[in-house]
Amino acid sequence: MKTREDQLKELANDILVTACEGGVNYWARVYSYCPDLEETHTWIEDREEGKKYYIDSDTILRKVKKMLEDTNLDIAESIIKNIRYAYLRPEESNLDANDCDCILQYICFGAVIYG
Repeated sequence: MKTREDQLKELANDILVTACEGGVNYWARVYSYCPDLEETHTWIEDREEGKKYYIDSDTILRKVKKMLEDTNLDIAESIIKNIRYAYLRPEESNLDANDCDCILQYICFGAVIYG
């Protein structure tokens, strides 16, 4: 049986893969994408500002937790519900590209700015 830590590591990998392979492409360029479970990471560049962000599994999990605690987050309740469920029960996670896009926007900008 997988530990919670292993399940969360897989969740972070799934979030990155889903976002990079379809969720963020309308606002970001993806560089140095490594979907390997042992070293999940990427560099993405905001198409408008040109700013680059390094994102790894630790960053994803830390920011997802912060996102769920953010009472001022302007985001559809259904998306927060999906993210919360995935974080609490990663073995049953079913996040889609939109959910994962919102997570990466929050990581980069501290908010969901592209809807």
